[in-house]
Amino acid sequence: MTPHIMRLLILLATLSTAALGIGGGIPLMRRKIAPNYSYGFRTQVTMTDPEIWYRVNEYFGRLMVRWMSLFFLFAVTLYFPRGISDDAYFLIASGGLVLTLLVVCTASFLYYRSIIKQEQ
Repeated sequence: MTPHIMRLLILLATLSTAALGIGGGIPLMRRKIAPNYSYGFRTQVTMTDPEIWYRVNEYFGRLMVRWMSLFFLFAVTLYFPRGISDDAYFLIASGGLVLTLLVVCTASFLYYRSIIKQEQ
């Protein structure tokens, strides 16, 4: 496989991942997803209290849309410089995705904890 094709496949994979994150975050952000066991920010408390579910998942969805949009732009921008190898491109893009997900999940968990403390 030529380097150009490999880099393009990596770009398509990262953009698809970002698009899935954005597409999945929008209904959560708009409070369109009821508590369920397969989609959203799920904890024992969010599953039993719909108000907390909607508050936390609205926040989680908003962060997911924002950060995945930034990741999308990052992946496109990173695609063009020819000074990095495909292996480096893959590692940097993968690291960007992991960092994006860590930020979104950590911030959402901290928000969830603040809501729980307010409720007590």
